[in-house]
Order: sequence, then structure tokens, then C-alpha cells
Amino acid sequence: MKFKVSHPILVDAIPKGLRSRHLVGCNIESEFDIPVLERGVDAHLALSYETPGNSRQKLSRTTYELFSTENACYAPVSAKDGASVAMHNLTGVAAQLANVIAEHINAQAEAAPKLDPAPKLHLTTPNGPVSRASKVEIKDLLRQPSVTDLTPSTINYEALSNAVQDIREKVAREFAIIGGKMCRRAPEPFYAVVGSRSFGCELKLAHDDIPDGMLAAFKIGRLDDALELLQVMNNGQPVQPAHLPQGLSEGNGIHSSFDDVALSVANAGWRALRMFKNGFDHEYMGRQSINRLMFETPLEHIAVARKLDDIIDNRGIFHLASDAERIADILEEIVSFGEHSGFTPGRKWRTPHGFPIDLIVDMWNNQSIDIDIAPRAAMEAGR
Repeated sequence: MKFKVSHPILVDAIPKGLRSRHLVGCNIESEFDIPVLERGVDAHLALSYETPGNSRQKLSRTTYELFSTENACYAPVSAKDGASVAMHNLTGVAAQLANVIAEHINAQAEAAPKLDPAPKLHLTTPNGPVSRASKVEIKDLLRQPSVTDLTPSTINYEALSNAVQDIREKVAREFAIIGGKMCRRAPEPFYAVVGSRSFGCELKLAHDDIPDGMLAAFKIGRLDDALELLQVMNNGQPVQPAHLPQGLSEGNGIHSSFDDVALSVANAGWRALRMFKNGFDHEYMGRQSINRLMFETPLEHIAVARKLDDIIDNRGIFHLASDAERIADILEEIVSFGEHSGFTPGRKWRTPHGFPIDLIVDMWNNQSIDIDIAPRAAMEAGR
């Protein structure tokens, strides 16, 4: 479905009276083709739950919905008053698109000083022109003068065309119309089993951050597996997922590329290394810590810590998931050391105070492998 939207853009130009290259903030009108997906056919309901009443705005939806397609997850977007933006609400759709484009332009403006050679920014605010992106708010970017106000001879039209195309691709990746509602791409949530010294292990729904104390991650559709681990970590006691949202329900036909096992392995490696380092980093035990590290810690433990450190090296846990296979091999070595090594927080792995490295390794080694056999190949094999 096509929408005409007035939106900001950075124009590569040389303003009148100046010789150096400038990035000038302007306003331009573009047409965007937002894909329309049929609910239950092109996009399936992956997850829904009731939003807390005290966090709702007037007219806001009472149920959070997440839709799954072959390529991404989407959630309905809301206007300022909290109401969902419908496909026929052209003003609301245009406002949503313009705001997202302004966020994109703001990121470009922030990165401009790092370009080689660095252009000068020329952005307009109610108080006049400024040359620093940090002084321009999103609402100011939406009020830039029209591109037609620039002298045509100063505009790099090839760069302008490329900038418009870049914005169109950004919007095409970000939005879809599902079931008559405007939806924006959203991170796929996952269930996180979290350890706590005060309350034992808990189950939470995480979206785009690793919860503090996470033991393992389970993608949507694996709630039963998450509850099983939660029960093991709580000494086999029946558990109630009290920390999950009210009315949580999973849909059918979920498309998911979320590698929860790889994320669990990456998280285990990160926590094991942090635990090992923290064991020798105490401001009141400097000499004792050095002696314990040099004369009491087995050399193979130190070698494993160095291998983990080479992989992790200040990387985020989501990024580390791409190296899960290497980390899993190291975790197997740590498991062979037993429960009393410096890589675990307690003497017992499977307690609310511990970390079940052995179970994480088992999750990696026991992954199911899906093999798709083409119908023709299957028929020939049966002859």
C-alpha cells in the first residue's frame, strides 16, 4: 500500500556563499510502498499477553500482540494517545514513518563528523541554524525547510537520489500492514530462566536485553522446556511462572530463527569467565589472590580462562552467540573440572545460587537437527 510522506533528509550540498561540502537538513516528499500481509496467512500470531493496566495510556490496546513472518517479527504501533494506528489512518501512518525517518537522519548526522573528509552540518531549529546534531531534536528534524529552498546548482542530485533510496529501504525493512494495523519490526522475545539469591530461580519474558542472572534462554514455543529447567534449578519443586505476563498465549505456525541454545552457551561462557576473574579481583586480598592464582590454581584452569578471554574480549552476549560452537567446547572442559572450579558461583551447579554449566553443555550436544527432504528426492528414495 502506497503512502505519500513529507520527511526530513540530509542533502549533500554547498550552500550559497560557502565553498566546503555541507550536509544540509531539508524536507522532501516521498512515496512509500508498505507491504500488506494477511493475518494467519503471511503473518502468524506468535505471542500475546495482557498489558499491565497501570502502564496503559488512554485508548491503548489491552493486549500486546507479536506477529511472526518468514523474515521478522512485528508488533502494532501506537499513536501518542496509545491507540493503534490503522491502515486507513493516513495521517497517523505518515507521522509514524516520518518519525522513524527522523531517527535515521539523526543517526546519520551524529556519524557525519567521523566521515573522511568530515562535512559540515547545517540544520535548522526554532533558534536558527546549528552545526551540531546533538542540539537538534527529532521534532526539529521534522521542521526542516523544503529542499526546493536550496539553490539547484548547489545540490548533489546523485547523492540526493541515493539518500532517498536509502530511506525507502530503511522503511521497507521496518514496517508492514498486518490485519489492517500498522506494525513495526520488533525484537523476538524469549523466555529467560533467571537465578536469584533471594527468591530462587524465576522465569521471565525478555525482549532485547539479557536479564541479570540469566541461566538459559528458550525461544517462543519452548515454554515447557523452560519450565522443566526452572523446576530442576528449584530442587525439583513444582513451579508457577509468576513473573510471566498475565494471559500469555503462544500462537501456531511460529517462524523463528532465534538460536536460543547458542545464546545460552554464549551467556554461560561470559558468566564463567567473569566468575573466574572476580575470584582473583578483590581489593582487600591482593597478595592472597596472586598467591592463589599462581600456586593453587591448576594450569589447565588458567589455560581455559585464557581461551575464553580470547573469544569474549568485551563482546556482547548476543554477538558471542556466533561463536557458540567454540565456547561450547571450552565449557565441556570446565564441566570436566567439577563443581568446585573457579568458573562457577557456588559449590552446586543445580541450585538457585549456582549455574548449571553441565546442563547448558547438554543442551548444546542434544540439539535436534531438522532435515528437510524435497518431495521428489523422497519419492525417488522410496522406489
